[in-house]
Amino acid sequence: ARAGKNRVHVDFGGDDRAAEVKRLVELGAKEVAEHEVPGLAWTVLVDPEGNEFCVSAGVH
Repeated sequence: ARAGKNRVHVDFGGDDRAAEVKRLVELGAKEVAEHEVPGLAWTVLVDPEGNEFCVSAGVH
């Protein structure tokens, strides 16, 4: 169980965010939330140990 916030928050970027999120979920990550602001979209995930990380891509 997660006791507190991550000491480090990792962000990954790429051109095909949906495909990368799908691949990571297949590897054991869980999708937590999706966010979008003008010019940027990102998905928050957690790994099997509860560490948060994001996958982002510029919005075209």
